[in-house]
Amino acid sequence: MKRFLLVLGALAIVATSFFVTLSILNYEPERTPVEMRNATRAAHARLFKDALEKYKAAHKVYPQTADFVDVGNLQKDLVGGGYLTEIPSDPQSASGKKYRYISNGTVAAMLFELEAGPNGTPPAGTCVSRVKADSASFKNYGPDCPF
Repeated sequence: MKRFLLVLGALAIVATSFFVTLSILNYEPERTPVEMRNATRAAHARLFKDALEKYKAAHKVYPQTADFVDVGNLQKDLVGGGYLTEIPSDPQSASGKKYRYISNGTVAAMLFELEAGPNGTPPAGTCVSRVKADSASFKNYGPDCPF
């Protein structure tokens, strides 16, 4: 009986260690609302970039604009063309924040308004996210987005 209790105790210790280790490995710190909104913006940027690349592959150019426009203007090209199911909007669109887009057909970029994260990273303000890695175009519109 004593041996059985020792084995049972050892199994309990191993099981506890296993579940504690598992919970530590699965631990993800809770994000602040600002971090979640910025993460949504980054996910939207990836969706737009993917859709715009597919559009360019099919049409040989990006949808063209004369200046920065609201991304809603891409509805016909991206949603109508089947590249997106809907045009994503900024998580704070009710407060007037909007994604903006510009392209001369050859290069394309979007403007995003980020909120300052914890300790000011990323800094708050407008940033540029280019569709393709291109450090020369749209430089005077703001710093590069972190995505």
